[in-house]
Amino acid sequence: MNRSKSIAIIIPASIVLLASTAKSQLITKAILRNTQTPQPVIVTEGLKEGSPVFLDRTHVYREIPGFLLGAEYVMLSNNDKTTANYELEIALSADAYLYLFIDNRVGDDTVDSPPTLPGVMQWVIDMGFQSTNTQIGVDERGAGIPNGWSAVYRLKVPAGTVVLGPQNDNSSRRMYGVAAVLVLTLATDPRPFDREQDVAIGSVLAWRPCEDAIGYDVYLGTRPEDVQAASRTDPHGVLAAQAHDANTFDPPGDLLVGQTYYWRVDTLDPSGAISKGP
Repeated sequence: MNRSKSIAIIIPASIVLLASTAKSQLITKAILRNTQTPQPVIVTEGLKEGSPVFLDRTHVYREIPGFLLGAEYVMLSNNDKTTANYELEIALSADAYLYLFIDNRVGDDTVDSPPTLPGVMQWVIDMGFQSTNTQIGVDERGAGIPNGWSAVYRLKVPAGTVVLGPQNDNSSRRMYGVAAVLVLTLATDPRPFDREQDVAIGSVLAWRPCEDAIGYDVYLGTRPEDVQAASRTDPHGVLAAQAHDANTFDPPGDLLVGQTYYWRVDTLDPSGAISKGP
């Protein structure tokens, strides 16, 4: 594409509607059973540096992995770390990645290596949680840096209810933490942004990828009705890329100065299904 500094007006008609839609609450319920501690608090504002960890301690999260920033999470009580029959019921409004933050010391009292779960938190293994090979830090002393670490585990779960079990491994461990991130089935966060003007004609279209996507169909045209109605079988002359393997697209040729463009990105999943951009 020509990289001159002339301008065009590009309006992402479809994909951007999703990005501009208000975020729905993902964790809709968190209920404890078999304990007398206060019921959990769902933090919808999302994880960030300095977010509080527990209801009954002043610990805060530090050095949060990038994929967890902004994730909804649940504040539990640290005192439940030894509750033998502890159950935590979590309700999710959509398919999600559910995360557990488990103190490295669980199972083997080793600070610098992941917890030993078999026989201690066997339910984590049985449910299918997998290690992300990352850690989240906890500042227990108000020092501004972590003095403890928890290994991060992940499980993809469908919308609905899931029940988590006890930690029950000695009073010196921190209680585990819980967070959830929406499973993206549609591309989001389009660039250029919705109704952005004075866009260089050499601009590359980009969007936030879906983790499970194996490709994208990109539609680009000057008539919104064509972009909305187009499909692989009836492309309306606007199917610019099929099964595209990146989350960026460089339109061929030059965009026209002063022209309004509309675009849509459909997502292909491993089963072969196509999720149409809104």
